[in-house]
Amino acid sequence: MIHNTPVKAIKLLLFSLTLLALAWVYLHYTYQKVNKKEFENTLLIARTVASTFKVTDLNELQLNESDLARSSYQSIKTILTEVIRANPNARFAYFFTERNGKIYFLADSEPPSSKDYSPPGQEYTEAHNEDYLIFKDGKESYTGPVTDRWGTWMNVLIPIKDKTTGRTIAAFGLDFNAHTWNIYLLYEIIESSILLILLFISLFVSYKIRFKNFLLKEENNSRKKAEEALRIAEYQQRSLIENIPTGIVVHLPDTSVYYSNPRASFLLGLTEKQMKGKTAFEKTWHFIDETGQVLSKADYPVNKILETRQILKDYIIGIVHSDMAQPVWAICNGYPTFNSNGSLLEIVITFNDITQLKESEERLQESEKELIESQKVSGIGSYSLDIINNRWTSSIVLNNILGIDNSYDHSTNGWFSLIHHSDYQEIYDYFKKEILEKKKRFDKEYRIISKDENIEHWVHCIGMLTFDNHDNPAKLIGTIQDITERKKIMTALNEAKMKAESSDNLKTAFLNNISHEVRTPLNGILGFGELLASNDSTNEERAEYFGFLKSNCNRLVSTIHDYIDISLIVSGSEKETKSSFIINKLIEELLLKFQPRCIDKGLTFSLDCPIWIFTEFIYTDPDLLLKIMTHLLDNAIKFTHHGEISLGCIKKEDNIEFFVKDTGIGIDEDKKDQIFDSFTQADSSYTRGHEGNGLGLSIAKGLTLLLDGKIYVESVKNLGSTFFVSIPLNETK
Repeated sequence: MIHNTPVKAIKLLLFSLTLLALAWVYLHYTYQKVNKKEFENTLLIARTVASTFKVTDLNELQLNESDLARSSYQSIKTILTEVIRANPNARFAYFFTERNGKIYFLADSEPPSSKDYSPPGQEYTEAHNEDYLIFKDGKESYTGPVTDRWGTWMNVLIPIKDKTTGRTIAAFGLDFNAHTWNIYLLYEIIESSILLILLFISLFVSYKIRFKNFLLKEENNSRKKAEEALRIAEYQQRSLIENIPTGIVVHLPDTSVYYSNPRASFLLGLTEKQMKGKTAFEKTWHFIDETGQVLSKADYPVNKILETRQILKDYIIGIVHSDMAQPVWAICNGYPTFNSNGSLLEIVITFNDITQLKESEERLQESEKELIESQKVSGIGSYSLDIINNRWTSSIVLNNILGIDNSYDHSTNGWFSLIHHSDYQEIYDYFKKEILEKKKRFDKEYRIISKDENIEHWVHCIGMLTFDNHDNPAKLIGTIQDITERKKIMTALNEAKMKAESSDNLKTAFLNNISHEVRTPLNGILGFGELLASNDSTNEERAEYFGFLKSNCNRLVSTIHDYIDISLIVSGSEKETKSSFIINKLIEELLLKFQPRCIDKGLTFSLDCPIWIFTEFIYTDPDLLLKIMTHLLDNAIKFTHHGEISLGCIKKEDNIEFFVKDTGIGIDEDKKDQIFDSFTQADSSYTRGHEGNGLGLSIAKGLTLLLDGKIYVESVKNLGSTFFVSIPLNETK
């Protein structure tokens, strides 16, 4: 005990030092996290404010006293003042620019009477490296604390760029008092420190109590430790064997059972007492193989080990119980043990229950059969074309559609040889130019000649490309559906349409639309579902198939939602639930949703909103208004291939007018009255390659009218379009 006391003291010291080190790491992490969070929030505020300024107003400033009389300066000055008023934690808001290697103020938030006021053109003599760097790299920055003649600040800088040249023409700065900032950080650190101190005190007291108890009991318990450890080890070993989910049977060299745990008794259908002493040659056992045949005694697990004197691995048997209708399936592993002379001592065999796994495999096989049958009924088969190796594989249903078997030439030439001669060149060019060169999605209807019956069939082929590490096409995976009967039906429908009255046009359009917009993703779902069910697919391929399956599901769900919305609107069942909310929340939600989509397509997404959106409330249905703006932005992104998408709003008397402006393909003057009709696109020849059911603008119009609003469009062909939605600011009396 005398020797152990210094050891315990050293342990206590090391424990305390470890706790102090962990506490320091935790406090440092807390400081960094809170500091970073505050900077990110500040940066978001500054970025949002900066988006409200117009580049043209900044370009008008001349950096001298003449700017004071300019309306653009007054507009900028007003906004800067409002920014400081709306953000009580901010102290300064300002614009500066760089000329001839020096920094000059353009405008700030201070009134002229303030001693901190900086008139236009005043040189910023305390400028730091970050102030110059923003004009070189054009990147946002946040620094602090920074000290100048005005005090010590936490600083955020946002570049204002010329949209034409991309050059940074000015920088918007927002300063926060470092003292306020540090007080907030100190509050967080103190709060965390108090929790740590309380934790340390409780741990220390607990440790001291345990240490004293240890000193009192150490001498009395030292004799019992070895015995207790041995008893616990024996108990744990026995408990482990008794409760392990694996059955364990130990055989003596004559194959008689020496020991079996409860799990083995359960799987083999006998009690431990009944199994004790039983050999492998008695009639007690009833085993079958995977085909259902009775297992010979020579093939019993213990007898196979006894004969080969080798380890037995993953041996599957069925155990037949007299009181059970179905056998229990188990996977067996076993090994022999020998003494130093090489004589056999015992044979240990383990049994793991795989009954549920076998049942799952059987259900999977049944599901595969059902999937094949469903594909036969729908006439959809799947394929996978290995572009690199010029080989393709096909499902059973696809073989039936094409009239081929596995002996057919499954090369690209073999595929094209099935295509009708009238469609051959078109499909060949489409595959080479649109799919391989432009890397587009395969989606074509064409005719084939079946090899077995030499009969013409119409098929609809869809497929998605996968790429190698160098972004080159590696595989084309998809489905082919026999649409011969549908083509006949469509032909009949087209003939009926030509003879029908004009009132039937909408019904025909609906049938045509739902035929494509529902069946196309459904074809993909069934086809890729079959590929997922295939045992030949690798995990990577299954992940790819799942991605394609998810994409088709999302498209189908979106289409169904549109049909439900237009049905509710037409039937008058759509109801609005109005409430008061800040306009900025709607703008932020649309910005978060659509800015990444614009970036992915190479488009610029900008906001053209006044500063009052941060405080202005509107009384309407927020969900329906979000749907309206979502359809307008979806439409703008779909038909804009380069340039920018702009989202903004203005006040007009008692209304808020939202607008979505794009630089897309535009709309012909004579088509403007048609685009808000159901299932209508302004230029069907041009938009045929765009996904969509033509309901977006119709839904937007219906919901706008439901909210007592107005919707209209201004557009110039090939230059772009602007859609306007005017909504009452307050509840209509």
